[in-house]
Amino acid sequence: LSGAPDTLVDFHTGLVYCGSLLGSIPIGALVGLMLAVARHTFSWSSIRLLKDRRCTALDALTIWGVSLLTVKKGLAVSVVVGVCVTALRFCWETANDLYSSHEEGLGRREIEMHGTLFFGSAAAFANHVAPTQSDRAYGRSWRRKVLRRTVVVDFAQCRVADASAIAA
Repeated sequence: LSGAPDTLVDFHTGLVYCGSLLGSIPIGALVGLMLAVARHTFSWSSIRLLKDRRCTALDALTIWGVSLLTVKKGLAVSVVVGVCVTALRFCWETANDLYSSHEEGLGRREIEMHGTLFFGSAAAFANHVAPTQSDRAYGRSWRRKVLRRTVVVDFAQCRVADASAIAA
């Protein structure tokens, strides 16, 4: 174990036996200690990113929003909101990175997928493998009775991330 149970026991013992000592520490000193900890834990490099304009507009909006939320609602709320916003943005950007290349031959259509296939890109995947105009024309032609149409989807360059993408 990491020693966390021992640390919690020591912390609790310190509060019980040193409660009167803790009550005698001025509030101003505790506030100063809290501000010093906050100053050292804040990522000051994010301000340089904003100042030098080396981050995207969405990154800047996330940094400003989480910083403002920290001041208004507290650190715990801002951490949860920041993680959720960043995860949603990552899903949106990753869903737009799915692309395919197509090759067609007589009775054969090959689709090579690139990117990450997951729940956010399942609809784009369905669009990539949807029947094309040539597939529809082949279905109406006399060749379909002689030569069977084969569609091959190649996932060698694609990463399938979850089961909802498999259902697509």
